[in-house]
Amino acid sequence: MAITRALGFLADVDRAETTVSEEDAQCVRHRVCCDCLLDGRRRCPRPAEHDGPCG
Repeated sequence: MAITRALGFLADVDRAETTVSEEDAQCVRHRVCCDCLLDGRRRCPRPAEHDGPCG
């Protein structure tokens, strides 16, 4: 999450598409941020698989 916030000003960085993987299992990826689209075409700022509603 810290990396996506720090690099979020770059146009090529899409928080919703940011994934992480273990060094020994790079083909297994885990989404960092929720990719739900909100009103105004903004993405949900919460972590992936968060509890409760997006917002």
